Amino acid sequence: MKINKILPSIVLIDDDEVDIMNFERAMRHLAVVNKFHIFRNGEEARRAILDKDGSISKPFALIVDLNMPKMGGHELIEALGTKSELNGIPVFVFTTSDAEKDKKDAWELKVNGYFLKEMSQNGYSQTLKVIVDFINSSEIPQ
Repeated sequence: MKINKILPSIVLIDDDEVDIMNFERAMRHLAVVNKFHIFRNGEEARRAILDKDGSISKPFALIVDLNMPKMGGHELIEALGTKSELNGIPVFVFTTSDAEKDKKDAWELKVNGYFLKEMSQNGYSQTLKVIVDFINSSEIPQ
């Protein structure tokens, strides 16, 4: 008997409308079947995840931009990392920042990957494919 794996939802946290459109286009192009949620800053995502408003159910994974208003990516990752029920949730930084400090801070927060946003749609899609393939092959806590 084959057991169907529940695919995790993918949560994108990004304030840039063009990047959100690129994400949605890439998800369609790659024929990704995972549900996805989009939040435009870390505070919106934090409320949805930690206050459990019902919009996001486990399992899920995060794709986080760093530089956002209200609450940036590093602050969001740090806030979520304090909750033991979120241990094992994959977190990927997907940003335009190539700054060594941003990379170092992200790795110290134990992200699963740090990716620079490609300027071409093909590059963006290929990076997103790597992330989605990892998410879908991982055992994520429910």
